[in-house]
Amino acid sequence: FCWGLSDDGRLGLSAANDSGGPQSAPSSGGGDCVGDVTQQSGMVGDGIVVGAPCQVLAQGVVQVAAGAHSAAVTAEGQLLVWGTLLAGVAEARAGDAGPTRTPTEQPLPCSAASVAVGRGTTAVVSVDSRLWMYGPNDTHQCGGETVHELLQVTCVPLPLPVLQVSCGEAHTLARACDGSVFAWGCDQGPEVFDKLLQRPAPVGHQPSPRRVRLSLAASDIQAGGYHSMALCDGKLFTWGDGGMGQLGHGPTEWQVEPRLVEGLEGVIVQ
Repeated sequence: FCWGLSDDGRLGLSAANDSGGPQSAPSSGGGDCVGDVTQQSGMVGDGIVVGAPCQVLAQGVVQVAAGAHSAAVTAEGQLLVWGTLLAGVAEARAGDAGPTRTPTEQPLPCSAASVAVGRGTTAVVSVDSRLWMYGPNDTHQCGGETVHELLQVTCVPLPLPVLQVSCGEAHTLARACDGSVFAWGCDQGPEVFDKLLQRPAPVGHQPSPRRVRLSLAASDIQAGGYHSMALCDGKLFTWGDGGMGQLGHGPTEWQVEPRLVEGLEGVIVQ
C-alpha cells in the first residue's frame, strides 16, 4: 500500500479518475486501491496527493525499497520499478516517454534477491551475490570513473560476494559475506576529505568501492543522505556528515572514519 504525492508515478498508480470511489491501480501483480480516496482526502493521479493507503501490488512481492522512486522484488526474482526510467530499454527513453507510472518489470541480466534505491539510482543484489546498478553517476554512486548516467544495468566489481546494499543521496554502501563494508560515491573516506578545513575536498568522490575501516564484522548497513551507519555485534558505528547531529556523537562535524555511538553504550542494537 502507498499514499502521498504521486509525482512522476512514484506511487505506481494510474492517471487521475474523478469517480470519487476506489480507483484501479494497474500493476504486474494486479490489485485495487482501498480506503477513502475522495477529492477531499486526495485523488489518485499524477501530481496529486493520495490521502489514503492504496494497494499497488497484490501478491508475490518479497522486498521493497523507496528513494526518489520505488522498486520491488518478486518471489520469482523479477525487479519491478516505478517513478523512474527503465535501463537498457530504448523505447522507454525515446521522446517524452518519461518515468514509468505503474510497477513495470526492469529487465536484468540476473535474478534479483534484494533491491535498494537512492536519488535516481537502483541497486540490485542478485541471487548469486553480485551487485548490479544503474542510474545517475555524477558522484560515482554507481561505481566507475564515468560521471555520465548509466543507461545499462552494470555489475559493480567487488572482491567478495555481496549480501546487502544501501543507497544514500549520492553514495552507496555494500556489505559482503564476511561482514566487511565497502563504500563509494560522494564524500566517502579520508582519501577525499580535507583535514585542514574539516570538510569534503572540492572533488570528494570515491569512484570505486573501498573497504571501510571497521574493527568488527557488520550485520547491517544503512546509507543516509550524506552519512552512513554500520551495525557490528550489537554496536552502532556512524560516519559522514554530522551537521544536524545525525551521527549521534554530540558535536555536529564530519566524521571521516566509523566511530562508535557511545550514547548507546550498554544497549544492544538490533
